[in-house]
Amino acid sequence: MHTENSQKITESTNAINELATKIGLEKNNKFDTTRSLLVAGLAGVPLIGGSLSSLIDDFIPTQKSKRLDCVINKISIDIEKISDKIKTDVINTDNFAYIFEKTLKGVMDNYQQEKIDCYRAILLNSLTNDNNLSNEQQEIFLQLLDNLTVTHVRIIAILFNNNSGDLIEVIQKSYSSLDINNINYIMDDLRNKGLVHQKGQIGDNSLNTNFNQLSEMGKEFTNFIAFKSDKTR
Repeated sequence: MHTENSQKITESTNAINELATKIGLEKNNKFDTTRSLLVAGLAGVPLIGGSLSSLIDDFIPTQKSKRLDCVINKISIDIEKISDKIKTDVINTDNFAYIFEKTLKGVMDNYQQEKIDCYRAILLNSLTNDNNLSNEQQEIFLQLLDNLTVTHVRIIAILFNNNSGDLIEVIQKSYSSLDINNINYIMDDLRNKGLVHQKGQIGDNSLNTNFNQLSEMGKEFTNFIAFKSDKTR
């Protein structure tokens, strides 16, 4: 069993590295050309041109690279934890290649740790598919995550872990800077996306968790964007 798991780890890591290399080679030339044009164009802007070009040329690529390196290192460790569940035949599919590319792009495009952890979880969960999601459902959930702010993700986590009490109080206890208008907007958005359903009387305007709970789709989504080893800490 140990030898079999070690082989799975090696195969998974090698396949992921090959995908990363392929994606990187395909995009580096286009990215470098675009970046050079932007830097050259911004350099001539009075007062702030030099700062903007420096931001594009130095800071942004460095920060994205750091985030990507950090996540890849974590994934290497995580793969060992789930080695007995990995479906190695999944790695060479078009669906996984798509998820792999989109999740790494998500890591580079987002600076908030909560969203970065969600992209990492999607990549790992797609390797095992413990949630028994179809390829289409995985892609829908990945697209959903792209369109959610980190505040959406935080409120989803609160709904997942709390089934009673006043939602406003529960949310503001964890995130005191959030005002009621923002909470109302996000709850409406989550309902429109099918992640939350309203229970009880329609005319009750209170934001109590008894009236705003995750739908079945919302629960499936939450499980897909959370890595089990993280949830059990």
